[in-house]
Amino acid sequence: MDRLAIISDIHGNITALNAVLDDIASRGISRIICLGDYVTKGCNPDLVIDKIREKCEIALLGNCDDVIAHPDNTHKKFWSANKIGLERANYLHNLPVSSEFYMSGRLIRLFHASPKGLSNLILCSLTRTLFIVVSNSIHLGKCLKTLNLSARLLTIPLQMLLVMDTFTLQTL
Repeated sequence: MDRLAIISDIHGNITALNAVLDDIASRGISRIICLGDYVTKGCNPDLVIDKIREKCEIALLGNCDDVIAHPDNTHKKFWSANKIGLERANYLHNLPVSSEFYMSGRLIRLFHASPKGLSNLILCSLTRTLFIVVSNSIHLGKCLKTLNLSARLLTIPLQMLLVMDTFTLQTL
């Protein structure tokens, strides 16, 4: 059985990250994916980035990471940019904005805000497709306003999702 954990929006909170990683380990799950936003708000973005690099199979770029780590933002003063340093900032800047893989025979596409970028909304046309959206509540609101999916959308709020087990999906 494929099992993985999806985490996101750590925002420098190393205490919370360690607690979540301990829980994931207690469940015997070794595949961890993080959807971004490692920096800002909390006081340990440097430790969070180091832990993500160590533990996560896939790490994606979040919008806060992009603002802090983007080379064009050197004129702006962010305390967390100073805290993470240039090497970690380069690591963040080079993270992908989306990732795709197959799990239990189904294509899984992960992203922080949109598969096209951090400032794009999700737009799509549907035929007979079921979409699963795993998102944090901040970006989910934008997505749901844009999408008119009716019964074809299965939404999993990230705050409620710790472990994604093998699942079976059927088209509508």
